[in-house]
Amino acid sequence: MAFPSGATLNTANLDSSADDPSLARADLLDTVNKVQDIIDSENSADGVVVLDSSGALPSGILPTSFAPEALSIGPISGYVQINDFLVLNPLTKTEILAYQSLGFTPQGAVMYCSDAHGAGAPGLVICDGTNYKSLALSGLTTLS
Repeated sequence: MAFPSGATLNTANLDSSADDPSLARADLLDTVNKVQDIIDSENSADGVVVLDSSGALPSGILPTSFAPEALSIGPISGYVQINDFLVLNPLTKTEILAYQSLGFTPQGAVMYCSDAHGAGAPGLVICDGTNYKSLALSGLTTLS
């Protein structure tokens, strides 16, 4: 069952103490039915997703793959495949070292640093789990 969209809850007979309770009954029943539709759409296609007890998405409802254009992600296996190319947002050395000072040092993280090697020379930065290490791009051969 799909999540109800475009549903309007009628409150005309519910918003004043002078409203007739017998007229409000139909509005309340309609509202209860719409809430039941939401409950029935739990974890179904076009429905609502219910988080598990830790506040995360349950693995059973995650798609096995996601492929917009040239990207494939296996959310359960952790496998990511990039079929064409990856463009990294350039960060400065100061920005990257700020991550390190905050303790954000995930092993294997890769970044592009616009000024990794003095005088604005760029480099690739890889985290070893403790520190960020840079690889200068200046010594590499230009593709022609």
